[in-house]
Amino acid sequence: MGDFADILRRRLFDAEPAGEVLAATAALHENVLTDKAWAKQVWDPINATWRRNWRTEMATCHPFHPVLIKLAQDEWGKITGFQRVRSAIRIFAATVYALQQRGKAGEWVPALIGPGDLPLSDSTVREALLGSGLVEDDRTIANYRSLAESEVVNHDASSGAARRQVLERPSSTWSPHNPRAAERAATFIFLASVVGTLRPGRGRGASAPEVKAATSVPETAYTITDADGVVEELVNPNRGMSALDITPGQGNNKPTRYFLSTRLTHRMLVKNIRRTITETERDQVIFAPPAEGHCAAYDAGIWALHTSCAAPRHCLRHSPSSAAERCPAWAPSG
Repeated sequence: MGDFADILRRRLFDAEPAGEVLAATAALHENVLTDKAWAKQVWDPINATWRRNWRTEMATCHPFHPVLIKLAQDEWGKITGFQRVRSAIRIFAATVYALQQRGKAGEWVPALIGPGDLPLSDSTVREALLGSGLVEDDRTIANYRSLAESEVVNHDASSGAARRQVLERPSSTWSPHNPRAAERAATFIFLASVVGTLRPGRGRGASAPEVKAATSVPETAYTITDADGVVEELVNPNRGMSALDITPGQGNNKPTRYFLSTRLTHRMLVKNIRRTITETERDQVIFAPPAEGHCAAYDAGIWALHTSCAAPRHCLRHSPSSAAERCPAWAPSG
């Protein structure tokens, strides 16, 4: 990573970081990097070899996280259309500037810029990424531009599936230290998806351990259990990202993978249909009593599936004759 990181730093910054800054930043991260739960569920599965020489690797990559530098060098750099130095400089320069503006405005910024910290709400960052050669054609670029807004965060950081979870999340002990956790997770899924099937040796999309790693912060209040919760909520089909293709895991060696698809997925179809039906319309169908008779289970407020009846809730559309045969709980009205 050394040569690539050195080139980036020389092109982006006027001076080398002070030694005391590097030492303090390295020390800040050591607790989470040596935490047994994080190691077992995240660092070991993603083969985080940079932990072995953490202080040296961090000093080489600062202010970027070694994971982001490794991603750009080992994965992006192998994609034909990606001009490794020129494209990376555009992306990283736009990212640094956008995060500097956040810091000046008193907003949270990461101690090291990781793969979940590219601010997709910033148009310069988003267009530098999409126009870098990572995405193969104009139509796919347009599709992922739309997905960035709807699934991650929109242009003014007021919406997007992940951003809404950030804004609506109740306060917790870790939220001041990691207020954009869901957005960071979604950003990495986005980065891992725009290259399609071209992640060398990684498979399609982002693995669950990689996504959790993208949410990590040098703060022990944010535990692996919290990271699990953030990811579970993000991929929830009802409350999270709807354009995900999810490949279920098969043990520790083949973790669950998440891919942000530009095609109409089943999750998207179901979610779109739900948006067209109001709660009032739903309740009218579910709770309306039958016109020709009534069901004793319905009158008693029992909403479970009848044990001997194929119809859920109550015998809503059964005729009296067929209902009497199919549902012993059914009784004619009057």
